[in-house]
Amino acid sequence: MFNMSESSYSNNNKAAPLSGWSTVETSLASSSPPHQRSLHTAATSNHYCYIFGGYDGTSRVNDFYAYNFLTKTWSQIHPSNPTFPVVGGNNNGTGTPPSPRDRHVSIVHDNTFYVFGGFDGTSRVNDFYAFDLSSYHNASSPSTNNANSCQYWRKIRPSQHNTPPSPRHSHSAVVYKDCMYIFGGYDGSYRSDFQSFNFRTRRWNVVQPQHQNNNSTTATAAASTTSTGGRPPRARYRATCVVIKQYMILYGGHDGTRHLNDVHVFDFEHVCWSSLLINPPHPTSSSSSSSTSRSMDVVTMPIPRDSHVAVVWNDTMFVFGGSTGSAMNDLYELKLEGLSGGSGTSLAVAATGGTAASSSSHGRRQVEEEDVYMNDDIGHHQVIDLEETHGSTTITDLGIDDDDGVVLGISTPLVARWRQIKTSPTAMAGHRFCHVGVVYDDAMFVFGGYDGSNRLNDFIKFDFAIDDLTCDIPQSTLLSDLRSFLNDDTFSDITFLVEGQP
Repeated sequence: MFNMSESSYSNNNKAAPLSGWSTVETSLASSSPPHQRSLHTAATSNHYCYIFGGYDGTSRVNDFYAYNFLTKTWSQIHPSNPTFPVVGGNNNGTGTPPSPRDRHVSIVHDNTFYVFGGFDGTSRVNDFYAFDLSSYHNASSPSTNNANSCQYWRKIRPSQHNTPPSPRHSHSAVVYKDCMYIFGGYDGSYRSDFQSFNFRTRRWNVVQPQHQNNNSTTATAAASTTSTGGRPPRARYRATCVVIKQYMILYGGHDGTRHLNDVHVFDFEHVCWSSLLINPPHPTSSSSSSSTSRSMDVVTMPIPRDSHVAVVWNDTMFVFGGSTGSAMNDLYELKLEGLSGGSGTSLAVAATGGTAASSSSHGRRQVEEEDVYMNDDIGHHQVIDLEETHGSTTITDLGIDDDDGVVLGISTPLVARWRQIKTSPTAMAGHRFCHVGVVYDDAMFVFGGYDGSNRLNDFIKFDFAIDDLTCDIPQSTLLSDLRSFLNDDTFSDITFLVEGQP
């Protein structure tokens, strides 16, 4: 197991054979790593991983750390620390940092680390801060500063007459092009709103479905509005969002009543929400000669959860850990197919009132003649035989709960496969939730979290390259295939007649 208390943090980097998990190497010359915490945030820029804030079991914190992947060292960042030279002569580089907080979000855009929202121990907040990383990245070769950068914490204020999202915590955030997108969270109610902040115009924008345009609330009326197609995900907090190409993939969370397991896709280019078709891994042979007795591999889907991490590597989303009511340490891969578009028609899922995103290129895998699994928001699924259905058939007609108003239609699809990544039982990461995860150099790095009893400060990684070199060997069907030849008249070339009977 890789759970380590702060006092036992070490340079041990031994991993069991055939396991992608290992402890991250840390230089002996390194300063102390961040102390134990949960509900913190992390983001990468250049060859650094930055960690901000969180809850240490006693209080919220607002310390700021960087891990250098090249030198394998931790450093605590102090804006006025002379170790980080001020570029451009902006006084002494000091600034008021964000208040101590947890359940906030952090992203990096244009060499700047941003923090939005969270809970400060007393109230939910919606303040927005920036820290320019250029002086840290370029400490050995300072460059000329630009007008939008700073070497200290700076509070970001929206343009005049522009309203930011309500004070909240446990929301999700991603960056796409020049915008940060915020989904959901908790502001006294569980939220399903989707808002963006444009770094160039410094304006917040409400991104909402077309059928809600005439029902805008006072809170959102002061902000710009962009209409979308499709029905958005239900309200939730502690979900994850990642970006793969032009799509944002939202997974899981908690709606105040139950843990969720649904996957939703937002197409930034076509401004549309849709759900996702979950394909079974592989059809398997059946000993029966009947075409109606096909068997399917079991679709392994994550148990509904929140407070997990999701990262992207090689255009694939990976989900690790989280809370299902208990701390988890399982690792899943969600591989999306058909992201590049293609010719022909295929089964797609589109939310009522909108269409699935469309795009074009070569190499799309067709799914018209395969069984498809459609998952709902708590992880239930049902086989849909596409040979028995048509594009206009609704989910209700197929006996699937139409709770989210999802319908089937002929359009460009987004199809995905879940796969659980299994590692050696003796070399697995510890159970945890409310941790952070980032990707650097073909590995997922995980820091801290809560295991249900203790807050953690272990720093571990999963090497995707190791998993990429392995394969699952299916169970042999040779014996059953040979047995199927017995007493099968289709394989007989001689027929004996006994008393006139074959």
